[in-house]
Amino acid sequence: MMKRFLCLLLALCMLPLFSLAEEDLEIEEIIEDVLIDEEGNEVIIDEETGESFILSEAQHEELEELDETRDTSVDPDSLELNPNLPENVVNILLLGTDGRDARYKTLKESQEADGEGGSKGIRQRADVWMIVSINTDEGTVKLSSLLRDTYLAVPGYTSKTKITNIFDYKNREGNYGANAELCMRTLNHHFGLNIQNYVAINFYGLASIIDALGGVDVDLSKAEAKAINAYLKKNASKIAKTYDTREKGERVALKAQKGIQHLDGVQAVMYARLRHTTSASGQGGDFGRTERQRHLMDLLLQSVMADISLDRLLDLVSTSIDYASTNMNVETMFNLAMQMIPSIVKRLGTSDSLVEQFRIPMDKTYSYETIDGSSVVFMSSGSLEKNREALHEFIYGRYIPAE
Repeated sequence: MMKRFLCLLLALCMLPLFSLAEEDLEIEEIIEDVLIDEEGNEVIIDEETGESFILSEAQHEELEELDETRDTSVDPDSLELNPNLPENVVNILLLGTDGRDARYKTLKESQEADGEGGSKGIRQRADVWMIVSINTDEGTVKLSSLLRDTYLAVPGYTSKTKITNIFDYKNREGNYGANAELCMRTLNHHFGLNIQNYVAINFYGLASIIDALGGVDVDLSKAEAKAINAYLKKNASKIAKTYDTREKGERVALKAQKGIQHLDGVQAVMYARLRHTTSASGQGGDFGRTERQRHLMDLLLQSVMADISLDRLLDLVSTSIDYASTNMNVETMFNLAMQMIPSIVKRLGTSDSLVEQFRIPMDKTYSYETIDGSSVVFMSSGSLEKNREALHEFIYGRYIPAE
């Protein structure tokens, strides 16, 4: 599912946005790079612009809570990082899991639950794989999707599999449904990247965050609107039982017509899951689904940036902490947000999109094959090389091999 939107959201959610003129601050104490004003609030200075941002004690505690819950199990030395890539581009892996067990509303709950044969973790796959590439020099955001059925060798294993399965491999602690480290390592291994951070979220988490944003306006085709309605009607009792912010699971059905409509969290999640209707560009199947996922992330980013405030962002952090699993720390999020927000805000209203998009595999570089009774998206070694080089061209403007 399209839960990968979370990573950018989490990065943006760390931005303290109420600025003061630096000369208006009365400084009592300097602690490293953080200043404390006369009321005991932290004041963060943007060294490049000179702007000052106040973070209250309560807000600081909220951000510290995120650090306390982050995943510290990832071993950076195991990620097969490409050391030659420039540091001004940060790549983050967004993973959307298919876990919709009514007993576990959050990804963390499902990962900590008792599993099969005395193991920990409920079995679940990562149906959504998206790389968010943030260029801190240029202030740009690029999204690259990988089809969930892409068939790749798994580093450290002798077999190949569809990448959707890798999240469910046992992690280094012996648990299922939590192996983001192996997901990052697999992409770095095959595509020569340096992904060190991830955000994973489940069905309920994405819907909750979209509802916290007040929903989202999406330009739907008639077929898309009808498909969303049909799914929600067919699964109304299940959705009401497992997740819904509305009393008795009631909601206003979408109009069966083409045009912009307001979607709540569950409706937006279902939009991002559609694959039996063609997308805006005419793509079908998982190709159309990943296109919708990237488009929804773009719309959500626009929504956040159009009405941005410190209180709103902190509310989103509070909402997302329970649903998301990430190894990103507060400092990383702050640094990214401080560098990215101004340039993104400047582009609001000047373009229909705030992001550039890419997809793997590219056209004419894959085939559908049946392996062990399962349909997979297969790339030959030559096709994989073409996609690796094209991905580098998209992110960096040139191919930068690891050796």
